[in-house]
Amino acid sequence: MPVLHVVLLMVAVGCSSPGDTDAASPGFDAEVGARLDAALDDLLVELGLPGLSASVTLPDGARWEGATGVEDLAEAAPMTPDTRFKIGSVSKTVTAGLILKRVESGGLDLDDALSRFRADLERADEITVRQLLGHTSGIPTYNDDLEAAGAWDQVFALDDLVDLAADEALLFAPGEGWSYSNTNYVLLGLILEEVDGASWSSITNRELADLGVGLDARAPDEDWGEVCQGYLVAPPGELTSYDGYTEMRDAIHHTTLDPAGGMVGTPTEMAAWGRALWGGDAVVGAALSDAMVQDAYVLSDTLAYGLGAALRDDAYGTQIFHNGEVAGYAAWLGFRPDEGVALAVAGNAWVDDDGPDGSTYSPTSHWTTVASDRLWAAFKGD
Repeated sequence: MPVLHVVLLMVAVGCSSPGDTDAASPGFDAEVGARLDAALDDLLVELGLPGLSASVTLPDGARWEGATGVEDLAEAAPMTPDTRFKIGSVSKTVTAGLILKRVESGGLDLDDALSRFRADLERADEITVRQLLGHTSGIPTYNDDLEAAGAWDQVFALDDLVDLAADEALLFAPGEGWSYSNTNYVLLGLILEEVDGASWSSITNRELADLGVGLDARAPDEDWGEVCQGYLVAPPGELTSYDGYTEMRDAIHHTTLDPAGGMVGTPTEMAAWGRALWGGDAVVGAALSDAMVQDAYVLSDTLAYGLGAALRDDAYGTQIFHNGEVAGYAAWLGFRPDEGVALAVAGNAWVDDDGPDGSTYSPTSHWTTVASDRLWAAFKGD
């Protein structure tokens, strides 16, 4: 299920044939584009993914986009830059951005109590919008309840998802801890609906269309739409099943995630959203954009989580990012504020492999950290 992952995971498994669908817009340095092309093809081989796609967008709008491998093994359909993916928790950055836009317009306040919208939840008068955004509310995620019921492929209303976790005790007092919870973002979706008087998907699609960003929030009566096939890869490059699904396009219904992880799109669309949100004032002004990453909850020496975005320090400086996963799919959106550059990557597989410390991970999107780091190094010429 969608969850924030930051562990670096190096894998070497079987591969698909690299593709040649790479392109750069006018103004994007050809030598840099060639390095990114080569890095993408190398990653496909190293990670053993069926397909991989990525995009880099510069402050002036110039961009590189690349795709390699296949989007459907049965049909041998080549991956292209237009191939769409389930982007998982990258969706949280959209939900957070739209909430902050309502804060900026005065329809909402970061310190508004949850009781304004769901007074029936435990300590709702103490939990704030800010805490929902930053995962410091203490509200547990509903993931385990859905898993136990085997209900990930069923259709849910947002209120029904909240109800799954409503009877569980808070994990900690509001504001006194951190725990990643999809329930927080489903509640934020409900808050958007309450403030705007419309459905989460219609609000989101209207706002994105106004920005010229092609990411897509699916309506409750729709399926995932035209997305590539998803897979689980187990070393050494063998496909296996997830809850009985070998092909995972239909393994999970988007309504089990929607504001927390139910959107679809391409890496180029994700990068366009990252530039709009963090690279100017297209979504919100500088004060609220900065608020997303100020006073972030420190998770380690190099990692913190703000209001719908994570911060990670590396050799190149600070990166604002969020990754995401839905069974069989993984995505990453990163933005380098010092350079104003957005980088996004997506692939159509989880990888099941041992962790670098010898522990065993369940199938996850850890590989997106490796891919984003490698692509950024290629962009920088390292």
